[in-house]
Amino acid sequence: MPTISDPAAQLHAMCAIMARFTPERGNSVGQVALAELLGVQPNSSEYFMGIGAIAARFHRLQVLSDSALEEPYSSLLSGTLKALQTAFTAHSQINHWQPIRDQAFAPANMQTLLMASGVVRQHARISVPTPEERASAVLMIDEALEALEKHHGSLTDSIYMALQNTKRMLVRFDIYGVDSLADELLKAFALKTAAEAGPMGSNKERGAWVKAWAALMMVASTLMAADAGITAIENHYTRAQSVLAFFAGEQKQLPPPDTFTANGKMTRPEEAEEAEG
Repeated sequence: MPTISDPAAQLHAMCAIMARFTPERGNSVGQVALAELLGVQPNSSEYFMGIGAIAARFHRLQVLSDSALEEPYSSLLSGTLKALQTAFTAHSQINHWQPIRDQAFAPANMQTLLMASGVVRQHARISVPTPEERASAVLMIDEALEALEKHHGSLTDSIYMALQNTKRMLVRFDIYGVDSLADELLKAFALKTAAEAGPMGSNKERGAWVKAWAALMMVASTLMAADAGITAIENHYTRAQSVLAFFAGEQKQLPPPDTFTANGKMTRPEEAEEAEG
């Protein structure tokens, strides 16, 4: 079952990996070091996807800090995020990694980010798939990729790419995190809608699509965050089932994020207020 965390704790885990990372060539510049850490080639599309995902994680936590946190927590966290991000600037890309790493991920910055987790979790709890869940999902994705390789077409090729990206994010989840994974799943949702609306392929091609949806469905189910309180378990499974139903075509859209349950029933806030009245 997924574990409950928060964006600050997850970002701290990523930064801790980078703080310990030493490239094979100790005098590598930032771009070469980060590419080695990501397992990609410098200046490749995969490299910029990874750097973009890292930047997005910082940006989203900054938005949360600005909108939800009170002072002095907001200013303290904002300053820490700015200091940590110096490891990924254009200047850092072309200079030696180790001094940049040591300055950006200094113990004071890391400690502040970790301490912020307690405050951030009150406003933004996220569901994090376990290593075992990620490994199982990767196996399913590999099976779907093998099935899709036998077919070609713009839609099938797009589904194949979505699966490849999802696999990359699962394998390097420590770098990409929940947000990038969720974003990729949203793209997959759009592809599923397009597949249903467009001309159907052969039976074998449709069978390959089904394998792709099943793999993505498994990934999506691990991102369903449970709410606090006595209804946590039923909320978790109700929301997970709603995602499964969406992939299976039994419902047309995902429930909005503010949907919660009352005695196991999907309920919207305005409906709850009417019921209480």
